[in-house]
Amino acid sequence: MPRVKLNEPARDRVKELILGQKHRCAFDDESMAKLMGVSRATYSRRMNQQKTTEWTLREVLRTCKQLNVPIDELREAIRY
Repeated sequence: MPRVKLNEPARDRVKELILGQKHRCAFDDESMAKLMGVSRATYSRRMNQQKTTEWTLREVLRTCKQLNVPIDELREAIRY
């Protein structure tokens, strides 16, 4: 019988893409919050507690555009 990982949460590919680009550009949390147009507390809540499916499309697109994420990579990450 195959093993099933039931306690492992589903991956949020869009958030992984955003965080990967954040680390490549060496942004800190404060600069990411400004880039997204939100407060640092809101940024922290979104990255730690919310999935990107709870974000507005405008927030996702704006963040990816500011981080120079190629649209093809974003489209691939959105496919679940």
